[in-house]
Amino acid sequence: MLAIAHLPRRKLSGAIKAHQIAIAVIIIALFGLGLLRMLRHSPSSEAVKLEKEAVEAVPVEVVEAVKMNIQREIEVTGSIKSQDDVNVGSEVVGKVTFVGADEGDFVHAGDLLIQLDTSTLQAQLRQAKAALAAAEAQYRQLSIAKELEGKKVGTDLKSAEAQLEVAKARVRELKTALDLTTKETEISVEQAQANLETAKTALRQAEEQAKIADEQAETELKRAEAALKSARQRLSMAEESVGTTDEVVEAQVEQARAQLASAKAMLDKARSGARAQEREQVRQSVNQAKSNLDLAQAEFERAKFLYSKGAISRSQFDQAKQLYEVAKANYESAKQALSLIEEGTRPEDIRAAEEAVKQAEAGVRAAEAARTKKSTVRRELEIAKAQLAEAEALYELAKVSLARKQINALQVEAARIQVKNAELMLQLAKENERRRQMLREQLEAAIAAEKQAEALVELARAGELRIGVSKQQVEAAKAAIEQARAQIQNIQTQLSKTEIRAPVSAYVAERKVDVGETVSPGMPLMRLVSIERLYFEGELPETEYRFVSDGCKAVVSVDSLQGKEIEGRVERVIPVAREATRKFLARIKLIGLHEFIMPGSFARGRMVVGEVKGAIMIPTTCVVRDRERAYVFVVDGGRARRRDVKVGIEVGEKVQVVSGLSAGEMVVVSGQERLYDGAPVRITRKRKL
Repeated sequence: MLAIAHLPRRKLSGAIKAHQIAIAVIIIALFGLGLLRMLRHSPSSEAVKLEKEAVEAVPVEVVEAVKMNIQREIEVTGSIKSQDDVNVGSEVVGKVTFVGADEGDFVHAGDLLIQLDTSTLQAQLRQAKAALAAAEAQYRQLSIAKELEGKKVGTDLKSAEAQLEVAKARVRELKTALDLTTKETEISVEQAQANLETAKTALRQAEEQAKIADEQAETELKRAEAALKSARQRLSMAEESVGTTDEVVEAQVEQARAQLASAKAMLDKARSGARAQEREQVRQSVNQAKSNLDLAQAEFERAKFLYSKGAISRSQFDQAKQLYEVAKANYESAKQALSLIEEGTRPEDIRAAEEAVKQAEAGVRAAEAARTKKSTVRRELEIAKAQLAEAEALYELAKVSLARKQINALQVEAARIQVKNAELMLQLAKENERRRQMLREQLEAAIAAEKQAEALVELARAGELRIGVSKQQVEAAKAAIEQARAQIQNIQTQLSKTEIRAPVSAYVAERKVDVGETVSPGMPLMRLVSIERLYFEGELPETEYRFVSDGCKAVVSVDSLQGKEIEGRVERVIPVAREATRKFLARIKLIGLHEFIMPGSFARGRMVVGEVKGAIMIPTTCVVRDRERAYVFVVDGGRARRRDVKVGIEVGEKVQVVSGLSAGEMVVVSGQERLYDGAPVRITRKRKL
């Protein structure tokens, strides 16, 4: 600065300008350099930013909002009930004498369920009928007295005596009829009922015994037939074996002796030398031995087959085997003899010939031993014959047992006839009991009329029967008749109520009474439930009551049907809420019943209370609720946009959007918990509604 201060003014001004220009150049250069760097690095910075946003994008699943027609449904729970659910009770007091059904039994309408004791009412009925007869007699007496007004007492006495004779004759007639009825009746109703039960039991036992006996007879006959067939086969084979054994044994003995003689001759010839004729004889002996061997082998194979089938004994098989071995030894001996003759006599040939002689001697001994076994075969034949005779006897016995099948059938039929006779006797006993009861009632009325007639005669004889009968007395007697008739009708009504019958055809769900118990009006005795007319009954919340009306469509599902739904209609909604639950009872009539639906089953009902066409629907999981507000997130341009919505009807897992959303928009269904308005998102899956 000191140097600059001493410079001239012109030079100082030029230096300052140069310095300013240099600073400006430097600034311009720096600005250009910064601008160049910005131009160079701006694309890569944007890519980094986009890449960072992609990394931070929230993965979400979306679903398309769909427009569809929906139904508003109200779901309730309840149970299946029957329209015919009846508690059966008694209208009168009485003692139970009969119970005709148990729990689980099916009864028809009109079937007798419970019978009460009628003895007291029957006695009251007889007394009431006697009172009626007395009232009628009194009425007739007063009527006659009214008509006889002005006549003499003598006429009254004769009339009273005539009435008395008529009444006595009626009493005698009824007593005679009652005595005859009592004598004609052999057994009581109770005895006839017991006889019927005994006959039915005897019939069941006869049927069971006949069935068992028939099955046993058929089984024994089949066994006897099989045993007879087997015995015949064994006898046939034994007879054939005996015949064959005689021929074969004798032939084998003769053959063995011939072979022995031949072997001895061969031995002699071997010692002395053989001629041409002798060689020919030996060859023929070999051929004969071969034929015998073939025959013995065939017989042995046959015996082997028969023994495997059990047709012959072990001794017969051993005999055939021994004969085969003898024939085989003879054949070998003959071959050796022939070989000796053809080859010439050598010391070893002589030894072989001697051995052949020994074998032939052994064959003779074996053949003779086989001949001694013929007695064993014959014994087996005799055993087979005895077994056949036994099998035939058993077969005949089985046929006799089978013939008893007809006897068993006759016994069963006889038991059925006994049952029918017992039923007829029971019916006859009941008829006689009714007849006796009627005669007793008539006799009581006749006795009452007789007593009245006697009283009338006494009055007439005493001269006290006068004509002063007033109209009021006649009316009072007539009223007494009406009162007696009303009493009889009342007792008969009470008697009819002692028979408690099924009001509907149904199953007995509960039985609450036993024989011997005393019942009274209002006491539940049985509960009958029908499965023909069923309905669903559920509880409807008071907030939904106003939406349901009679006739609404409905469906009912029962757990026992594994998800199958039954159509129905709302039949009735009771307009009074229950005090305990504050809910209303809704009854749904089932249109299509299922055979496995039973009263008391737990069920669910859905009632259709409205329909919305073109409703925008999304899954209920899409909606986020914040206090009183509801909103969803819509994906638009890779970002989540929050939309406040108003929801409407829920149908299962779907909900209606009344406002705030359009059909076709992609709504976030999963991942909302990390979203905010404008948040970048990455769609991982598109679901279908």
